[in-house]
Amino acid sequence: MQKSMTQILQETIDHIKTNGRCMEDGLCCYWTDDTEGHENACAVGKWMKNPMEAQENAFPPIKDLTTYSDVGDLYEIEGYDVIVDQLEEQFIPEAQGHPTYFWDLLQNFHDIGWKDKEMIHDGLLDQLCNAMSIDRNKITT
Repeated sequence: MQKSMTQILQETIDHIKTNGRCMEDGLCCYWTDDTEGHENACAVGKWMKNPMEAQENAFPPIKDLTTYSDVGDLYEIEGYDVIVDQLEEQFIPEAQGHPTYFWDLLQNFHDIGWKDKEMIHDGLLDQLCNAMSIDRNKITT
């Protein structure tokens, strides 16, 4: 069953509160080389079928996704439509069907809205909820 954006957001918040952000050499990233399962994956990598496969197959123009952490940059890449289709295919079935902009905002919330396991920027959460018509009152932090 497909998860709503509200469910994905809440589970992502719970994931970060439990595991912290996915970091390597001080940078946020989709996953690290030592990611086992999805416990050390970021807000987007957590929802991918296989983050390492996504790195190798889904984004041909990008050579090193371990340090690539901004879905929004996809808008600037030549062949954007093809990449978005490939991005969708990389998500687990429960996470498919949501706009790329949702994933962009979710990743941004992951990257700068947290310090370790503590949310430090409520404004980004509010922005995400407003932009995607998510009821902020249904999200617990």
